[in-house]
Amino acid sequence: MEFQRKIAFLIVSLLVTISCNSANVKEGLKKIDFSKAPLKDVDFREIPKESKFVPLRLPDSVYLGKIETIRFTDKYMVLHDRELAKALYVFDHEGNYIGRLKRHGEAEGEYLSLYAFAVSGGNVYVYDRRLGNIVKYTFPEFDLVSSQSMNIYLTEMVGTGKGFMGISDDFEEEGYYYGQLFYDEDFQLISNIKKRPGIIEATESTGFSTDDTGELYYSEPLSEMVYKMDGKILKEQYLIDFGSHGIPTEVAEFSDAEDFYELLSEGHYFFAAHNFNRTGSIVSVNFYNQDIEPQLQGLYDFKTEKGMIIKDLGEVTDYVIAPISVQQGYNIALLYPDEYSRETLRLLGMKEENLDSIDISKPVIYKYRYVKMPS
Repeated sequence: MEFQRKIAFLIVSLLVTISCNSANVKEGLKKIDFSKAPLKDVDFREIPKESKFVPLRLPDSVYLGKIETIRFTDKYMVLHDRELAKALYVFDHEGNYIGRLKRHGEAEGEYLSLYAFAVSGGNVYVYDRRLGNIVKYTFPEFDLVSSQSMNIYLTEMVGTGKGFMGISDDFEEEGYYYGQLFYDEDFQLISNIKKRPGIIEATESTGFSTDDTGELYYSEPLSEMVYKMDGKILKEQYLIDFGSHGIPTEVAEFSDAEDFYELLSEGHYFFAAHNFNRTGSIVSVNFYNQDIEPQLQGLYDFKTEKGMIIKDLGEVTDYVIAPISVQQGYNIALLYPDEYSRETLRLLGMKEENLDSIDISKPVIYKYRYVKMPS
């Protein structure tokens, strides 16, 4: 997603919803307080964590493109290449290759764009934004089931267990997008929550995450609210408070993107939380610092009610500072061939006796989650 253009577009559409006043936390809402958190460099090896390496046994005839999203089901891992191959790659949780969906065209069962996808009830649903269709296939066999036209454009979608949630950048009325949409199992629209364009333009696939019980969370950018999917509604769970580093409410008055960038240049503002993950009392989350690069990683401990903001994780920063997804309670990183070495694996925590068993000409999924704050 071209976040650079989108962050400029949000300037004229943001209201005071982007600013969270820490004094106005609703009852029952848990606050993740980074208002006084120190900005630190931390050696990734010194952070207590659980981790696992999953080598992907990819056939020599199949190549991974630019993977934008990884989602887990009970049995499978689904890797989404939106831009290059326009394909879905499926592996089991041990890394064995199951199959690929790649059917470009306008004939029955084909698509021109694989803009978003969702897995639910033994099927996979592909959203073709160019043709405005939802194409339904069996999963993981990819036999065509049906195709239906959609009258509202989507940017993201995810299965909720009882239907689907979509994100739409289609105007419902002046100044508002359809925003967050809720569909039943047949992709019939049940309801929607209209949103200002800025919030939707800033929403990416990393806004959705699942915990180790399979519960689905949605991190709404700029409001910095983390919701839990409860049936077919979103329930407020966490408020991320950046204190004085939160974007000021005055941006609601801006009419020019240059004013926004000038504001960012004058201070250190944090915004657009995503990749929310909680293990026990420890929360990890990503957000942007002044611009969309570099990303920061925040850690917070509910036991001590203290947090820290990490800008550098040592030699493995590029691999782990901003995971590609959060699934089943793990941060997910994808190591591409020619972009990692056995030394990389060692630095990430692989045991010496396992290093020689890895074929570094193949991609590897690295799963990790923090269990304690670094000392």
